[in-house]
Amino acid sequence: MYGQALRCQQHQQVDKARQIYQELLNGDVAVNTRLEYLCNKNLATMEFEDHKYEEALEYFAEALALDATDVVVWYQMATTAIETGKLWLARRTLEEGIKVDSTYWPLVATLAEVLHEIGDIDEYGRMAAYIRANDPQCASIRIIDGSDRDHLCEI
Repeated sequence: MYGQALRCQQHQQVDKARQIYQELLNGDVAVNTRLEYLCNKNLATMEFEDHKYEEALEYFAEALALDATDVVVWYQMATTAIETGKLWLARRTLEEGIKVDSTYWPLVATLAEVLHEIGDIDEYGRMAAYIRANDPQCASIRIIDGSDRDHLCEI
């Protein structure tokens, strides 16, 4: 069933894919923890793509409760939280993601941006120093610091 859901998702048959993932999660079929994680992660991605951010956050949270080792999922949940305006949640999620992998640059740069946006200057300064030490040309920090206003931030 999971393979069928993936094929539906790949062919943009979102409703059918969503239905199959839900059937797997609702206990109609016995699934292991890994499969449950993947179903939640895929549902979260589909909800995000449909701009259903609150639903996506719920599925990302379920996925991370099952497996908190995928830094990309931490990043995806954080960007979803940003879309909802929940910068506190984005910050918390990004900080947890950094515990998993402090070298995943989109996550690190986004955390710096969120810290700047919420006004936590001390933590922003710490993150900015970390970024400058590892990537002196980082566009995000240069833009925030005002030293390179001609370029857009690309994360």
